Amino acid sequence: MGPSGNWRASMAWCMFGYAALTGGDPPPARSALLRAGGDDLRGLQPSMRLLLSELLVTAAFFTGDVESAYAWSERAREEAERLGLPVQRASAMRSAAQIAQHRGDAGRAATLLAEAAECARSGAVFWEARSLPLAAPAMAAAGFEASLGLACHTYPPCSPA
Repeated sequence: MGPSGNWRASMAWCMFGYAALTGGDPPPARSALLRAGGDDLRGLQPSMRLLLSELLVTAAFFTGDVESAYAWSERAREEAERLGLPVQRASAMRSAAQIAQHRGDAGRAATLLAEAAECARSGAVFWEARSLPLAAPAMAAAGFEASLGLACHTYPPCSPA
């Protein structure tokens, strides 16, 4: 639960943040997401933190707060490693891909996004669908062929051993 202690209120703030970012208004998106989970998102369940961290990375880049974008991406990577859940790992990879794109490394971004799509195939169709359209332009910019199978495993494999 968020700082308010009310799960429904926290989820409503999360939805508002997502809608604001999707609507092109990053500052209220950031405020809503932090209101939902607190300054470190610890007020939310761990599986939700990575999905919201990804949105905070996006909002930070849109507002020019590069330092925050890098920090949220690193938090997402650490949390994904700790949780070991495919959908959350995919979210951390999408965050890392934004960092790679910011650095001008289209190849790394494409690899991370393709790998995120693979992780999201664990049954989370929405998150797979979110990863694929992000991967396509990054792969084209990197000069990759139209195959998501070219991704190398930069994170531990998402499929069960």
